[in-house]
Amino acid sequence: MTLLDPTQRAEPPECPRTDAVLAVHLDGDVQNGADTGFDFVCGESLQAHLLDCIACQLRLQRARRLDAVLATDSGRDLETKAFAGLEARWFAAIDEEASAPIAGAGARRAWIVAAAAAAVAATTAAFVWWHRRAAPETSEPRPATEAPAVAPCKEPEADEGPVAPPDPGEILIAADAAPRFAEQARRSATNRAHDLRFAPTACLRQRGLDDTIPAAERLATTRLLVQRVAAPSVAGDDAGLALVAVLAGAPDRTSADHEALREGIGSARNESRFVTALLRHLGRLDVRAPVPEVEDFGIVVAAARLGDTKVDAALLRVLRRRPALVEPLTAALRSGLRDSGAGVFLLDAWQSLADRGVLGDDPFAGQTWFAGQADAVFADVTNELRSSTSAPRRVHCLLALGFANDPALVPMLLDRIRNAPHAEAHAAAFALSRQPSHVLAALVQRAAHDDGAFLLRAALARAGLPGAEPWLAALPPGPNGLALLREGSFTEFPPLAQWFRGRPADPSD
Repeated sequence: MTLLDPTQRAEPPECPRTDAVLAVHLDGDVQNGADTGFDFVCGESLQAHLLDCIACQLRLQRARRLDAVLATDSGRDLETKAFAGLEARWFAAIDEEASAPIAGAGARRAWIVAAAAAAVAATTAAFVWWHRRAAPETSEPRPATEAPAVAPCKEPEADEGPVAPPDPGEILIAADAAPRFAEQARRSATNRAHDLRFAPTACLRQRGLDDTIPAAERLATTRLLVQRVAAPSVAGDDAGLALVAVLAGAPDRTSADHEALREGIGSARNESRFVTALLRHLGRLDVRAPVPEVEDFGIVVAAARLGDTKVDAALLRVLRRRPALVEPLTAALRSGLRDSGAGVFLLDAWQSLADRGVLGDDPFAGQTWFAGQADAVFADVTNELRSSTSAPRRVHCLLALGFANDPALVPMLLDRIRNAPHAEAHAAAFALSRQPSHVLAALVQRAAHDDGAFLLRAALARAGLPGAEPWLAALPPGPNGLALLREGSFTEFPPLAQWFRGRPADPSD
């Protein structure tokens, strides 16, 4: 940039972009357009403008000289002294420079006097602006007589003539603003990610649970916690507990949230130190008193979502000792965050507690374990039903499929009702009764024309279909027969189903 000879112009012209030039070249890149008023500014466009604009060059030179003077006064009480002596020093420097034998001294002195006066006025205005920005804001309303900070836009009146076309330079600046700010946002995100590497573990934990932070940034935070867990230090132990909290309580409302949490769980599963730490926490739960504490729920949820074989085995030991943790465990799996094996794990846990006489085949057992589970869970259960050699295991599989609400399972259940052994056939009928009524309605005619389909009729009567009302006469006398059929447990269903055996499908026959 070529410096100008001050003798060429006593008073620089005005330029509408001067304020933007000063803001960018004195204060640095504009980060918050809403606060500065230059939300359309593009640094590259202003740099090109500065090379050609004499007014902006002159005012930038003055402002930089003023900054140098202000730097010598740093630390002084500007408000009380009100720049005392500043004007005197300026004009003393002017007098000293004017006394030198320079060609065109008269014009040069006139220009310098004008520049000094303008600089002093600008300095005073700058101090007032800074003082107002530094002063704490109050809730008091502005006086009615105070002028607004920004004048409202005025629509052109009819007698004002046509509106002047926009300056092509301003259009260029506005067009460059979007990509410019996009690049600034990208750099800001990169800088935040770098700064987080040195953030306290508690800060990372809070960010991992904050639903106001974008999912991608929460995932980056989770991965930072995994990296800290890998470090063999006290910070790694703290990061392990923070990571447990994030895996158990991070937001899971949107698809982006779900995918970010799923990837974070995968990163944690691949870190052996975290798996070892989680096994250690589960071992402590196994020896504590049966009443769970608040942090125990987070450990169980994170362990259930991890999908590690050793962690699953330790979790089963904890559940046998502390059945109260079943509900948070099943709730953790309903989100579908576990990659595989959730259905088999739930069957293992159900069988383990049933063997100890807890949550067996009562009417709420299947609901506790499988109600609301993801489709992948029931796919696991279906495969287990086909491959298992244990009859009690297959019964649990059939009872679990009653909560799938999948019409595609109806043919398989009908086949089990007709061809499976006694316990499995009754379990299939019990599960069939939980299917949607519009699916079961198509089976009424089949049951009405097949005298051997007494289990099918019992299932349709339990479902409460209108077409099954004639078969209710087969129930034992008394008010409790229908209630037991509709609301009883699976252990109470087989005796009631036997009342439908040997009775005609059509009561009118």
